[in-house]
Amino acid sequence: MSNLLATLAPYAPPAVVRAMAAEPRLPDRPQIERLPAAVLFADVSGFTPLTEALAQRGARGPEELTTLLNQYFTRMIDLIEAEGGEVVKFAGDAVMVLFPAGGEPLGYAVRRAAQAADAMQMAMTEFAQLQTSAGPVALGMKVGLGAGEVLVMQVGGVLDRWEYVIAGDVLRQVAEAEK
Repeated sequence: MSNLLATLAPYAPPAVVRAMAAEPRLPDRPQIERLPAAVLFADVSGFTPLTEALAQRGARGPEELTTLLNQYFTRMIDLIEAEGGEVVKFAGDAVMVLFPAGGEPLGYAVRRAAQAADAMQMAMTEFAQLQTSAGPVALGMKVGLGAGEVLVMQVGGVLDRWEYVIAGDVLRQVAEAEK
């Protein structure tokens, strides 16, 4: 792996890193791939009150919030990757994860996603009652899973800026499951 690719790897989804290793040129047009996969979406409940409470703490609040988020995401990403999941996107306190079937039956990807979700829920006990400088805060997690054909796309291209997105009915399933 080149030095540049090694530097970028922690900031890009694994599929993008693999594509860049295989073809180091930047894309010159949108790309789409269809693949069987399971998708997991996990969202922290109680995060907004935590953020609001820490915002009242001045400069110390964002630092404490960053530390808490780093601890949370480090723990969750370890569990996700242990089951073969690939983080696609972060959105605040939420994470979207792809579990490609990779030539195996789709049920295997679903099982890996479910095992990751179960491990993540169990690990939430570490974050259920946090003692912060703003007082105690209770956190929980909502998780949704879906499976089927996923559209994996690189879209954009304006000023050579690309966005890696996933789409398809699987995301509707995930949204329904998370309710």
